[in-house]
Amino acid sequence: MRLSFLLQLAVLIVLGCCVYNVANKYQAIERNVRNLDAKSEQERETIRVLQAEWAFLTSPVRLEKVARDYLSLEALNGRQFAEVANIPLKEALDAQEAENQLAQNNAKAKMAPQQSPAEQAATVTALNDENNYKPTALPEPAALPTMTAIPVSASGPMGDME
Repeated sequence: MRLSFLLQLAVLIVLGCCVYNVANKYQAIERNVRNLDAKSEQERETIRVLQAEWAFLTSPVRLEKVARDYLSLEALNGRQFAEVANIPLKEALDAQEAENQLAQNNAKAKMAPQQSPAEQAATVTALNDENNYKPTALPEPAALPTMTAIPVSASGPMGDME
């Protein structure tokens, strides 16, 4: 009888330790859940504050005031639009740049008075060859894809739906 009593006491002590361990783990998990809930609520509050701030920063009235204060913009009128024909093309700008370079080379060559006219011409030619900028032709635009119409039946994909 003593042996069974000691055995029952040992089982009872082991079970008590297991219950104590499970209770501690449960409390730790519960604390973790409460912390996560608090962090989640804090993040939701931060999101609400940021959404309110974004709504304020992007409000049209405020943006108009900021643009008026910091940008010197004016309303467009009909005379401010240009035609495509008036926009200078890259080739025209390149040709103008080449003419400017030629004028600079001629000015450099004329600054050396000790040279004969033939030497000056050779110097201008050498400068032009050295700094020659030939405009390249613009590449041809790629062919645009054509759009085709796709016939659609009135009955739809499932047949007549009435």
